[in-house]
Amino acid sequence: MSFDETRDELKKVVTPAMIRSVEAPVQYAMMIKNAADPLCKGDVYTPFTPPQGQGSNTNAHVHLRADRATYSSMKTLKAQIDVGGSKPEVFRDWNNIRSKDTSHRHVLLKSQVKAVRHDYRSGFRRVIYMLFIYPLFHADRADVSIHMLFPNAAEPGAAEAEGSEYFAYERSVVCCASGSVNESDVMQRRCVVKKRRCLVEDQKTVLAEAVPDNSFEWGAANLKAAAVTARIMIMDTAFDWHAGGPVDHVGDVVDGPRAWRLLMPKATSREGMDKEVETMTPADMDAYEAGRDADREGEDVGDGGPLVDPPVDDDDYDFGLGA
Repeated sequence: MSFDETRDELKKVVTPAMIRSVEAPVQYAMMIKNAADPLCKGDVYTPFTPPQGQGSNTNAHVHLRADRATYSSMKTLKAQIDVGGSKPEVFRDWNNIRSKDTSHRHVLLKSQVKAVRHDYRSGFRRVIYMLFIYPLFHADRADVSIHMLFPNAAEPGAAEAEGSEYFAYERSVVCCASGSVNESDVMQRRCVVKKRRCLVEDQKTVLAEAVPDNSFEWGAANLKAAAVTARIMIMDTAFDWHAGGPVDHVGDVVDGPRAWRLLMPKATSREGMDKEVETMTPADMDAYEAGRDADREGEDVGDGGPLVDPPVDDDDYDFGLGA
């Protein structure tokens, strides 16, 4: 078959829904492997967002882990089709999925898997940015910060991770009604919003965007692995979020994990996200400040307040502020 015929045949046989159905369990397994791999240094995020293109000046470490997941999905898809009865022509005499295969069907199937994965990559970046990267990227602003509450706490096992001190953090952002925080605008009421949360709980939102499959549940080991990555990123004070050069490089290092800028949305997208984070209605400001005042009245001297703040009823308000 010609290239175009092969492409059309593959699209009929392998649908985006089929690819999504195998992606979740594949990424589940790959995340556990990456978490246990010392070369990954605890980074299980960046394999979801590899740099575009491949070459001598791109991050081979990230590409390798992303490709492993791609080939695993391809093998799973092929295995399902092989046992599904009458084998489509495009899959006949195709014995193995091999990375060195340059046939049309191999190249096109790989492209299909990567295209489906690319469709939900923006959502993954969005939630990570709004929860964690926003206060890291804007840390030069007054009252904007994110830090671990117990940086020296002992690391718990996966079953004990949720709610543990090890993953407790505080996030501070400045909000106003217009969503355009301007320190020189003294007439506009601003509110410093501080929230304490647990990184493990946040990963349920993060991983739901990593592989959108409502029927799939991530395990405790996955949630902990992703939370460890977020913790490392928050504590990586030497990382330069405003560095120039390729986003998959870390300083002069081309190849390796923890290239956190790969997780950044495009600048044009960040403008809208920043405004969403920084927007808070006057009524919500009143409610937040009243709640904080009530908490302070009930605190003992030296009490840092609850480890994790209670949830807010309004989902948009809760997410936008990383509450």
